[in-house]
Amino acid sequence: MAKTGAKRAKAYRERINKDKVKHEQVKIKARQRNISILRKLTGKALENFRVNTNYRQRKCRLKKHKRLINNKPSSFQNCQSFGKAMKKVTSALQCNKKKKDVIQHLAQKYNLVPKSVQQRTCANISDQIKNAVHKFYLKDDVSYQLPEENKGIIISRSSFADLRPPFVVPKAALAHRICVCIYHENANLILKAIDKFVKGNVCSSLQQFTGTLVCNTVNQECMFPACPLCESNFQEKVIDNVVSAATRIKWWQCVNIHGRAEKKEFEGSVDEAVELLKSKVKYFLFHVYIKRERSNYFEQLKSEVTDEKVVIQVDFAENFGLKEQDEIQSAHWNRKTL
Repeated sequence: MAKTGAKRAKAYRERINKDKVKHEQVKIKARQRNISILRKLTGKALENFRVNTNYRQRKCRLKKHKRLINNKPSSFQNCQSFGKAMKKVTSALQCNKKKKDVIQHLAQKYNLVPKSVQQRTCANISDQIKNAVHKFYLKDDVSYQLPEENKGIIISRSSFADLRPPFVVPKAALAHRICVCIYHENANLILKAIDKFVKGNVCSSLQQFTGTLVCNTVNQECMFPACPLCESNFQEKVIDNVVSAATRIKWWQCVNIHGRAEKKEFEGSVDEAVELLKSKVKYFLFHVYIKRERSNYFEQLKSEVTDEKVVIQVDFAENFGLKEQDEIQSAHWNRKTL
């Protein structure tokens, strides 16, 4: 079947485009032919030629602009080819989770699907827990953190710190601790020295040590000590669990030297330190019980305060130093107190 004129012209242009040299020659001939035709135009014909040329150029620029802005919605020629590709990818994703994760990540990277935003869940603290923490801060017998004091309350460390009243000052803000009880301090200094030589974490803290020695810390017979059930606890829980008893260690004690209280370092074996601790247990337990009962009674008095009843706590004061105006330098070491 013979080709039409349009098909023959299309085939001719395709052959010319394949040969770059011949294509340039054809373009030069066409340009010269158009110039010769343009020179022959005059009057109305020249004006129409210019209008048509401007219209073609404007139309060509609009097509280029649309081609740059409007991306092709799909690279598939028809819906059937797109459906086949979707079927292959879907069957592959069901078998390989890694491919699914990669495609999901690429889709989020190129903004094809919105990125998933992780929502942080913040647990609201109830007013009951806030009041419990506030009362815990105001207790006079609490001077350090007690991790297992309130097992029924679940609260994070940061939230616990945020609920601290401004008038409750943490230890880190204080220069140093003073007016420490000599019974507690001497027992605590020995416990620190022998802790790693006694099995079972019995000597890890004063609270743990006190609870190990007696059946009940609120029972007067156990704390004095007069309870037959716990009188041998020190032997069973401390002395029998000592390891490396002959090891030489050092410990500190607060002693009275020439009327002045000083902290002195001692050296001896683990057995000697344990025997020293044993000699202090009786007075230590007695002092702990009296101190706790006194504190409980003071808390009871504060809870019973009314509009007609007040509770005043009077503490001892340090002596005042007597100074003189225009005092000489050597008088600093012979100053009297009142």
